[in-house]
Amino acid sequence: MKTIKTILLGVMGILTLFATVSCAEASILDDLLKATGNIETVAVTYSQESLTDADGVASEVAYIEYEYEVMLLAETDDNPLITFNELRLELIALHEELIGVREEIRTYAESIRTSVSALKEMEYILLEEDKDFIISQIDLLKEMRAQILATEGEAYQRIYELRGTYTRENLPNIINVYQEVKEVLEYRLEILQNSITIFEGIDNLLKEYLES
Repeated sequence: MKTIKTILLGVMGILTLFATVSCAEASILDDLLKATGNIETVAVTYSQESLTDADGVASEVAYIEYEYEVMLLAETDDNPLITFNELRLELIALHEELIGVREEIRTYAESIRTSVSALKEMEYILLEEDKDFIISQIDLLKEMRAQILATEGEAYQRIYELRGTYTRENLPNIINVYQEVKEVLEYRLEILQNSITIFEGIDNLLKEYLES
């Protein structure tokens, strides 16, 4: 009887251990889903093709095009207009790059969600070094999200606020705003490109488990 009791206790201990491990895996994977989802959200929010306000939706990049056409009515052979046009084109190019990066992030985020769902369903146990890697990447993604959020209102909103001010006299201010917006968009682009590298590493790791 004592032997049977000892065996039963041992079996219960093993089952408890597996239950504890499964909970730990699920917790890490849930944190991963939250972190990747948050980056996906800011990537969409901060690379929107349009800006929504109380009056409706206005495409800010398209608005740059519109204002440029209006300013062409003036002379175009002085340097401020040349600078304005160059910056206008650079902002449009950056905007298009951000949209491309956003789509890459969406693709990786969906792939990670699919892999996490499969791993949780089959109750995979992650190796300790892989858990540590995922946790470190989650921390990096959280930091990147905070960095992007810190730029709120410093890009498309500033372009929106220029509405009605596109005059020759105000060109120096417009150029200054465009230059600052360009820096913000470049900063966001760099962060999101770095996040793609993290997404790719995590995605490949999870797929290794599913393919093994």
